[in-house]
Amino acid sequence: MYFYAALHYVNDYALNVDRLDSLQEKIDSLREGEKAESAHSVMRKYVKEIDDSINAQRELISNYNFLFNESMLARYLVNYNGCLDCSPREHYGKYTDRDFQKISNKLARIKIKLQEALRKSESSKKSQTK
Repeated sequence: MYFYAALHYVNDYALNVDRLDSLQEKIDSLREGEKAESAHSVMRKYVKEIDDSINAQRELISNYNFLFNESMLARYLVNYNGCLDCSPREHYGKYTDRDFQKISNKLARIKIKLQEALRKSESSKKSQTK
């Protein structure tokens, strides 16, 4: 859930800076068999690009990747070195409020960094029109 919220934040940012259509075109141009993984790769590259544009020192991409990995773990137990015969529900049943707060904080930092990037983009547009 947190990863998809982050993805919506990134899409909203892309919409506000007129990049959503070009991102969708890149994803649509992928061959059918590679769409799922490559769509995530396209988005990760875009998030890294935003990160670089605001000199966030990899905070944005790091938090985005963390949430992506948690999403893969939650759905498929991908990269989980623990018990392979437990379900994601059993795995996350062991999480404490502190663990979930850590995940929530990653999403909050993504939102803050994207807002910072949007302000920078808007400021840049204003200075170019003068």
